[in-house]
Amino acid sequence: MTSLTESKTARISTLCALYFAQGFPWGFMTTALVAYLAKQGLTVADTGHLIAMAILPWTFKLIWAPLIDSFNFPAMGR
Repeated sequence: MTSLTESKTARISTLCALYFAQGFPWGFMTTALVAYLAKQGLTVADTGHLIAMAILPWTFKLIWAPLIDSFNFPAMGR
């Protein structure tokens, strides 16, 4: 198995997979979930509150990422 440091294709593929994994839930929450909740009869205000709580991880990402990056995990490399 090729490591990420040896293969540019593996690095790009991993980056694309991670971006997809991050973006898929966002798209689901802002489109499919809103439509589903509207069909179930939730009010616009209730839907807004639920979506606001669901996107909190993305809201705090700017604070969370530097904190996590400050730790060194030797098994994962740097």
